[in-house]
Amino acid sequence: FCGAVFFKGFLYTFGGYDIDNKIINSVERYCFEKKKWKFMSPMIEERCAPAVIVFDNHIYAIGGRGRGSDSEDVYLDTIEVYDIETNKWSMFEERMENKRSTCAAAVLNRNIYVCGGWYNEKALNFVEMFDTKLKRFDPLKFHYCNKQLITFKEAPWKTVKPMNKAREQFLVVEHHGKLWAIGGYSKSKKEQQDDFCDSSVEVYDSYKNSWAYVNTKCELKTNPLYVSGCLIKKKNY
Repeated sequence: FCGAVFFKGFLYTFGGYDIDNKIINSVERYCFEKKKWKFMSPMIEERCAPAVIVFDNHIYAIGGRGRGSDSEDVYLDTIEVYDIETNKWSMFEERMENKRSTCAAAVLNRNIYVCGGWYNEKALNFVEMFDTKLKRFDPLKFHYCNKQLITFKEAPWKTVKPMNKAREQFLVVEHHGKLWAIGGYSKSKKEQQDDFCDSSVEVYDSYKNSWAYVNTKCELKTNPLYVSGCLIKKKNY
């Protein structure tokens, strides 16, 4: 349940559980040439099952589960940002609208999308978008009330069309200007059976703000856990 991402020739892993089943904040980097692991600067918060993306030369660890004040696991709506040049972490300025773990995230049109996940023993179909253009270039709106100028900050996180199916522990990738949500778990804890993985694939069109199923399905193996993968040479794996 650690997060992972490949960036600039290195494989990074983030958080997860230790051998005592405690959530940790450690970060490790694997060098394929030297075939060695190296500890990097730890995250600010203990975090397991986060979504991890690369955006603007930084790594983002999104959501997950953390350690509460009473040492009980809690769902997170926080995001941390890692600068590989300085080997330092900082907290992202805006929390998500929804707490969630085992969610998936991707960047589309320079906006960050966080999809699905798990909260309160249920898989989610919620999708949130962080509008980086709004946040950076137009953070304030102006209105007049009784001839007085009133300013307020527009929320950078926006709720967009939810997925057709609730999913957690699944994959989201950007491909040809659209988001592809692939596989995962789709049932609540009460509904879980021996095999409750979902093989469906759906695609998000940001211009139509809509999700649509595609005919392609994942091939489910015996006793599957979840679907993960990557985008290599414009093909999804």
